[in-house]
Amino acid sequence: MRIRIFSLLFLFFLIPSGAQAVGGGGGGSSGGGGGGTVSVCDADQWDCGDWNACSLEGTQTRECELTFDCTHVTDPEPDTTQSCTPACTEDLWSCSGWSPCFANGTQSRSCTKTDDCSLIETDSPITSQTCEPNCTDDEWECGDWSSCSAAGNQTRECELTFDCQFETSASPDESQSCTPECTTDTWECGDWESCDTDGNQSRDCEMTRHVWTNLKTTSTKRLKTSTQWISKTPTLLTENLSLR
Repeated sequence: MRIRIFSLLFLFFLIPSGAQAVGGGGGGSSGGGGGGTVSVCDADQWDCGDWNACSLEGTQTRECELTFDCTHVTDPEPDTTQSCTPACTEDLWSCSGWSPCFANGTQSRSCTKTDDCSLIETDSPITSQTCEPNCTDDEWECGDWSSCSAAGNQTRECELTFDCQFETSASPDESQSCTPECTTDTWECGDWESCDTDGNQSRDCEMTRHVWTNLKTTSTKRLKTSTQWISKTPTLLTENLSLR
């Protein structure tokens, strides 16, 4: 009897807290006895954390720790990886429509990110692309017309800024007729000087408006004669005067 009690106490201290005892012994008279069995642990014990966020590849993981190792069994470790569906796989963008094709053969649009996926950084959609312009004519850029010349024409310079491959058009006019502001030179003349002993007197005249240059001439007239100049200088008339 003492040996049986000692054996039960020995097993009690050896069995871990996770094990359960089933069955029991009986009693009897000094001439008889009873029997019983003690069952030990039947599984390991694990403590696992929460699953982390689903990755872009469609997997998620967790960590598990063995808290009780049952020596009588060999249990597999709990799963620490599993498949899943990621919340997003790319950024989301909203783009406007393409602009008309410019003369240089490109068109553009604007794009705005509407959903920023934390799992990946995706590039913006293209905002510029080549295109085929539906041109019908060449494009020219011309400067201002020059001043109207005395000959009645004016000029300008023009530059081809876009050569439409579907059309060959003539360049804009770079010369045209015009009406000049004046048709004759304009002169300003001073007073006549005193008559000299030879019967002549003179004055200074200055051309105030001329297409090419300003001229300054001196015109003279002889007394007792009547003369008219046949040049671009002012008409000079003389009077018949008698020297005294």
